[in-house]
Amino acid sequence: MAKPSVLLIMEGTYPFNGGGVSTWAHILCNRVSNVDFKLYSINASFETEYKYKLSDNINEVIQVPLWTPDEPYDYISYGEEYYKTVAKKEWTNDEVVAQKFIPIFKSLLEFIYSDDRDIEDLDIIFHQLWFILKIMIIKKPLEMSRFG
Repeated sequence: MAKPSVLLIMEGTYPFNGGGVSTWAHILCNRVSNVDFKLYSINASFETEYKYKLSDNINEVIQVPLWTPDEPYDYISYGEEYYKTVAKKEWTNDEVVAQKFIPIFKSLLEFIYSDDRDIEDLDIIFHQLWFILKIMIIKKPLEMSRFG
């Protein structure tokens, strides 16, 4: 029987920074040996070294730097899927958002505020949104004034 897997979400702490929460997380991961852990570490910037020796039941560390101008792929390889995601983010600029996303979003708003609604229209709008958001990552807040 496979061991249970636990995603441990850490903000600004383990395994890159010391402190009380980091100590607690380190003890937890070391003493609960019948569980596989994946660490999701949210940090201010990209960290290159662990402050703790990780136990064998930590299978993966996913690092999410929030405030750095660097991209994680500048430091480490996350595999093909990660690079596809980065490419989507780089491809999605204001022009692409204006041409591809905004018309569908406006259709959704028109549907919501319409007195004459056909649920099949909503199904089409959701399918269009799903399709376009599969190929886009909108990295800036939508300020509708930028798009007319």
